[in-house]
Parts: sequence; structure tokens; C-alpha cells
Amino acid sequence: MTATNDPEFATNLSKAAKGKAHYFALVVKGSDILLALNKKPIKGGAIKEMKRELGGKAVYSGICQGVDGDLQFRSTDEMPSKLEKAIRTFAKDNAGKSVKPVFVLVSNLKDIGADEDEDDDKAGPSAEALAHIKVLGATVGDFDKARKASAAAIKAEHRRFAAIKEAAKDAQARNKAGDRAAGDTVKLAKAYVETFGKLLDSHKTADASLMVERKALDAASDKRAKADPLKAVPPARVASFEKSVKAASDDVEKQIKMLQKIAKAMGV
Repeated sequence: MTATNDPEFATNLSKAAKGKAHYFALVVKGSDILLALNKKPIKGGAIKEMKRELGGKAVYSGICQGVDGDLQFRSTDEMPSKLEKAIRTFAKDNAGKSVKPVFVLVSNLKDIGADEDEDDDKAGPSAEALAHIKVLGATVGDFDKARKASAAAIKAEHRRFAAIKEAAKDAQARNKAGDRAAGDTVKLAKAYVETFGKLLDSHKTADASLMVERKALDAASDKRAKADPLKAVPPARVASFEKSVKAASDDVEKQIKMLQKIAKAMGV
């Protein structure tokens, strides 16, 4: 059986089995199928994507709803009985649920349409989701503070550039005049400039990547959004983001200390 990429499949299948009518789209290729369930009609673009993913051409659609222990698939197209086994296996593999598919041929789907689950839409996030939203908000806040601190540290160190350049210029003049020790100062100045350049490059790259992830966390923390924040940004992804933020901050701190060490050796 082909696995579904729809994170809502298991939830929708469970609701449908309990009697809440859902629209379904079923793509078939030999013994393989791809089944999608949704509260709203599944549009042609989504079905086209399913066909592309499976490589199948046969498509059945209609209404799926649990009735007296059976999972009825009502369609205006007659569905082959061999698909019953395929659906049972697909449901077990992709949702861990045992179902008993029954195919019902109907003349009109309009009279048995699947209403949207208004209670689900009106209900706010669950307690678990709200707790996770709080975590997301705190994580974004901590990142913003760390980002601001790193930017401030880089800016503060950048003010030393004028003094570094002046010291390098003076050392070059003394080196030409025969002061060999001044040559070491020139080398230190070059090392400072190279290190600072690497710091700016690494910080820019890390910051761009982290800002993309920050946007995802921030969007998932919006209580008005209907998407489940736990699915959009699971705890493991939050932990990974926090680890990356710390690594980026530590890298800035490490390179700042290196710059300060070079500046101290130059007497700046």
C-alpha cells in the first residue's frame, strides 16, 4: 500500500468511522491505492497530485461515513469489490485503524453532502495545543533576544576597526623603517580583518536560516490559525531550533573573543 502524506488522514478516518460524513477521493493503480478524506470537497488539483504521486489513473470519489459498524463509501461510480481489501489494508497501514468498507452506488451526492464540522471550527485550540503555543512564543522571544545580543556584540566590536586600521598603518610604516617587531602587528591586523570577515559571513548565513524557521514557529503560535501547532511545529523541531540558536550565539561569542584576543595582542 502507498502511504499517505496527509497528516489529517488518521483523524479524518476516525471521525468518518464514527459517523461524521467526509468527502473522499480514491486513486487506484493495480493493487495499490491512495485514499484522501476531507470535510470539504477534494478539488481536482489535489486529485491530480494524488494521481501523480501514485502513478494511477482510476479515480473514485464521493462521501465516506460510518453506518452501523460499516464504513460506507457512497459514490456515483460503481466501485469494484476488490477495493474493499485494499482500503482495509490502507487504513490499517496509515491510520492504525480496522475498518469494514462497504460500497454504495448513489445517483446524487448533493442530497448526502458532508457538512463541515462547525464545532471543530468554532472550538479553540486544545489545552495541549495552547501549552505548545506558549512554548513556541517563548522560543521565538528567546531567539529574538539572542539575535539582538549577537548583533550588538558584532556592532560593538566593529567600532574597533578604526583603531585596528590606524595601528596597522603605523606598524607598516615602522616595518618599512626596519622595525621587525612591527611586522607582527601587521600580521595580527590582517588576522583580525580575516576573522571579522568570517564572523560576518557565518553570522549572516546562520541568521538567514534561523529567521526562516522563526517565521514558521511564529505562524504556528497564532491562536487564530486552524492548523494544529503540534503538527505544524512539533516539540522535536522546536528543540532543534533552540539548539541551532545556541550554536549560532556560541559561534559569535567564540569569534568575538578571538577578535578581542588579537586586538589585545596589537595593543588596541
